[in-house]
Order: sequence, then structure tokens, then C-alpha cells
Amino acid sequence: MADSQLNFDVYSHLLTFVSSPSDLLSVGLANKELFELAGSEIVYRSIRCKLSNNAVWEHLITNPAQASRVRELEIQRENPSSYGPLDEREQLPVRKNLGSVDPSPINYAEAEKSEHLLISAIYKMVNLESFIWDRWVPVINQGGEVPESGAAEGGDEHLARHMEDIWTALRDHAQIKRLKVIFTLGNLTHLDLKIIYSPLNENDGVEGLNNVNDNDKEELLPGRVRIKRLQDLLSHCPNLEESLSLAILDRNFYYDFDGNPFTNISSILSSNPFPCLSSLKLQDILIGDNVLAHFITVHPNLHHLSSFLSINGDSLSSSLFALEGYEDELINILLNLLTVDLLPEPLCIILRAVKRPLVIREISVVEPYFYIKHCV
Repeated sequence: MADSQLNFDVYSHLLTFVSSPSDLLSVGLANKELFELAGSEIVYRSIRCKLSNNAVWEHLITNPAQASRVRELEIQRENPSSYGPLDEREQLPVRKNLGSVDPSPINYAEAEKSEHLLISAIYKMVNLESFIWDRWVPVINQGGEVPESGAAEGGDEHLARHMEDIWTALRDHAQIKRLKVIFTLGNLTHLDLKIIYSPLNENDGVEGLNNVNDNDKEELLPGRVRIKRLQDLLSHCPNLEESLSLAILDRNFYYDFDGNPFTNISSILSSNPFPCLSSLKLQDILIGDNVLAHFITVHPNLHHLSSFLSINGDSLSSSLFALEGYEDELINILLNLLTVDLLPEPLCIILRAVKRPLVIREISVVEPYFYIKHCV
């Protein structure tokens, strides 16, 4: 039987399905023809460069076939300095003394030009799967919404010119599977995050179980919100020193399936991720008593503590924690607590543990009879 050979276009297309660079190299070593084809795949498969490297973007714009080979793109910092973890100030020589440098702010006009080129290049990177942005916030569309179509009302040329930014380009033109944005995490000092859990599959958490709506059911189904990705997000926010406000709402799970609507985040707080935190506000969240007691102990700067459960029910927890039996551990580390907004039972535990004279300036409302019975 005569040998049948595929043309280079078919081979080139087949090589796009080889995801690992090492596997791609192995294929390229099979023969000379495959090596020539695999060479371009290897060269363009992963690109790491600075935003200001306009020659790269211009090359990809004018060579869409090569741009389509790019799977990974990392935008690196321009000139990381000693002034901060994400400081973008250039290190420029002072006069003729090359031994000294003077930090100068980045040129936003140049950054804007480079971002436009990058956006145009992303149009051509139709197979891009991984994108890393490791520099300061993009200039284009910083902090604002832009109309989806047509020019901005009132003839705002700036908004009309910036109808597309890096994020919308990635959404509309690439095949992103992995996105890592560093500038929004490392410098955060305040985070207010509200998650309303609404799965595409309404039966998430109850599949494979029978009689989930049985009126005689005594125990609730375990909570279904997965917190692994949330834990990964918060682990990249080490500088939270002002406040963390976190709400995870899954009320439909309770009303429709007799499931636990509250989410336990003990595994997140047990790793002490925010050493300088001063304010913690939680909604519809549960924490183990031992975890919370340890968390308060290692966070002496905590000034404000608030928790709230939005659903009441006989089978539901009445408080996100109790702290019963941990008074001795807490008595010496609540000296700086100024604001307490908790349900009555845990509030009384806190009040009994706080040293006198109290420095607390504000507490949630507690009925006198409850205070006399439980807090005195």
C-alpha cells in the first residue's frame, strides 16, 4: 500500500491539539518536517513580556496565523522597585550620576497606546487559554462602565474611543480558561464581597438523594456552597488591614430542598490569612468556636465584629458561633474591641469575657431580661 502523506496545513492544525510544550517538542523531534512545524508552535505557545513591548503586539497583529498559536500570555511589570510590591515607578538616573536613580511615574499615554495594541493583538489570539496580568490597573476603562453599543451619550469622545478594554477583549475573542490578575489582590486593604449562590443546576447538592422535601426530615442537607476558590482568592489578599465583609447567600437551598443555607468558612479563618485585620463582618456564615476563638486571639487589632443570619428556623443555627467555654482564652485579647453587632447569645459571651472597664463604644440591641439572665 502506497504511503499517504498529509500536507503541512493538516499537520500544523493537528499540532494545535498538543497542549504540553514538552509533548510538542517530542513530536517535533520525530522528523525534520514536523520539527519545522513544531518550532513555530513552541516559539509562540507561551509569551511573557512587558506591556510596553509594542513590537510584540504589532507583530502578532500583522501575523494572525502566528497569533493563533499563542496559548499563554503573561504581562509582566515594567520595573518592579523597592517601593512596594506592585510599584510601577520607573528607575531613572539623576542627571549624569548613573549611580543614583529617581522614581518617576509611568507615562500613562504610552501605557494607553500599548493597551490598545494589546487589545488588537488579543483579537488575533483566538486560542488564548491562560492570561496573567502582573502590573498596575489598566489605563483604559479604569473604574467605569462603557455603553455596549454606539457612542457615549453627549458625544464623549474618550468613552467612545474606549469601547473595548482588555477584559472585554479576552471575553469576546479568546478561549480563556485560566485568568490571574495580581494587581487587584496584593494591595487590597478592604474587601466587601457578597456571593448569591445560584447554580445552573438547580438540584446541585441534592442529586442522588431521595425525599429531599420530606416533611418528616429532621436534619438539613449539608451546605452546598464550595469555598475552595474563595479560599484561594482570600489567600492572595495578605494586606487586608481595614475590613473584610463577607456574605454568602443560598436561601433557595433551604426553602426548596430543606438544605442548610449557611456556609461554614472555618477552613479559611483557621489559616490566619489577615494578620492586621481591624473589622470583620459576616452574613449567613458559620464558624467553629475553636477556630473563631483562635482567630480573635491572633488578631489583636480587631476593633469591629459583626455577624448576621438572615433566616430563622427551628432546624437552623441561631448564631454563627457560641464561644461557650472560651471565656478564659478571650478575656485578655478583646481590649481593643469597639463595636460588637452579634446575636444575643454570642454577644453575652463576648461581654462576659471583655475586661473592665469596657472600651466598647457600640453594641447591638439586647433585651434587658435576656441580658440579666445570660450576661450578668
